[in-house]
Amino acid sequence: MTFSGSTLRNHLLHTEAYVGRPGWTSTVGWKADGKGHTLFENRAPEDGSPPPPAIGILLGQVSEDRLYVSPTGTHSSFSILAKAKFQFTLEQPLDPDLRLDWEPTLRNLEHIQNAIASTSEKQHMILRSGTARSLRISAPVFEEKDPGAPQPDDDDILSWPIPHQHQDALHALFDTHRVLPLIVYDEHEEYVPPQQVPAKLRGALLEVHCRFRHYHINPKNPAEKELDSFSAVVEQIIIRQKATPKTPSPYRQHFKNRKGPLKLNSERSTSRGEQPPIAPVASPITQPSASAPHGSTQRADATGCSSPSSASTLSGEGLEEPAPPNDKRKADNCLESPIRKRSTRGNVRQDQP
Repeated sequence: MTFSGSTLRNHLLHTEAYVGRPGWTSTVGWKADGKGHTLFENRAPEDGSPPPPAIGILLGQVSEDRLYVSPTGTHSSFSILAKAKFQFTLEQPLDPDLRLDWEPTLRNLEHIQNAIASTSEKQHMILRSGTARSLRISAPVFEEKDPGAPQPDDDDILSWPIPHQHQDALHALFDTHRVLPLIVYDEHEEYVPPQQVPAKLRGALLEVHCRFRHYHINPKNPAEKELDSFSAVVEQIIIRQKATPKTPSPYRQHFKNRKGPLKLNSERSTSRGEQPPIAPVASPITQPSASAPHGSTQRADATGCSSPSSASTLSGEGLEEPAPPNDKRKADNCLESPIRKRSTRGNVRQDQP
């Protein structure tokens, strides 16, 4: 099926969970949950049960910068594996129809942040770089097991595909944690295995279903500021349009043949590859002499003598006119006699010293 941004946008605008939809903020509200707050639906279910956590749908283009969606997430040799997170950044969609909802989405998210924040420092979800804004999306790679809850049958943490150097740290989590793979579906709605997620997400247009969390951070160090931390936690990802392939380098394409260097086309073809001739530099124009008629110009030659321009003369109205043809009696060069001059008509006269 051919992708259509306008069709997708029309569908999402009629979906209550779409964050870019007008009125979305009136359907949700913050409630205390553990050490922070979670965004919940305002409307209780018909069965009388408590309102569930709100799911927000975000639409954006995945940035290639800070893309941590491999099985190890943000983990490095200097961090703790159990605290690793999947993390990526959404930017304004490239599709012209879908771009229309980017600013409304950000305004709605700012609205819910302002509704709970107690400081002016609202961080970690809406990112700013100059005038551009983006959204940080994250999810934990592992979560602690609940001893009282039944364990899922598919929780096989030891088969999680992480590099060999992290296997010992992974085995240490077997009894205390379970793995939470990113739930990713491609543009054909087929599940994407963990090893393929980085390549599939890079540069793609995503529909991200997520929950929203808030924490008030009050640092023990008095030198650090209090802040409000927000996060968009992934529940599901649907690739709506895969990334546009990059144009390969013509040099790399040519190199595959191993038949010598790639030669660029010159402005005109030559039989032996000679460079096209370079136009000669015009001689400097001097002021007309007193003896020269009005409208003519004189040009200095290599000897310092002046002669009428061989290219053109300027008429009294500033328009170029063709110069008179070269006189065959060219005075044999002005070095012949210092008192011989060329008249404006090419005739030679004898001046008295």
